[in-house]
Amino acid sequence: MRWLAIMGLYAALAAGLTAADLTGTWIGTVPDRGRTPARDIAFQFVQRGTTLSGKAYNDAGASDPIISGTVADGRVRFEVEALRQAGNQINIVLYRFDGIMDGEWIELTRELAAARDASSGNVIPVRRAWDSDEEDRNRRFHTFRLQALVR
Repeated sequence: MRWLAIMGLYAALAAGLTAADLTGTWIGTVPDRGRTPARDIAFQFVQRGTTLSGKAYNDAGASDPIISGTVADGRVRFEVEALRQAGNQINIVLYRFDGIMDGEWIELTRELAAARDASSGNVIPVRRAWDSDEEDRNRRFHTFRLQALVR
């Protein structure tokens, strides 16, 4: 009887650990803002312990690596470096993601954190001098939900 109780406890713990593992494909939609239309986004997460890696995919099918990702205490944090075109210039943009896991959902906030010119390496300010604090938040921060597609 004691052996059955111990096995049941191990099974419950294993199920709990599996539920917290983010490894798999997650999808969501970044909402529209002003002149920027809503965009689909997907992530292929690979979790090893508290370390998170993988790729981010955008509407155009391009993929960008997830860097410095962590998962701990119901929170997920990671960064994605992406190439983005602005007119005739290609920029390297750093997005920071911070989220809370909620069962089969992750509530994420994406921040446009930094940018630099891909050819010269010159820093490009992400905050516009003429934006108010509210305008800056509305332009650089987006909150959305991800749902597990394949786990």
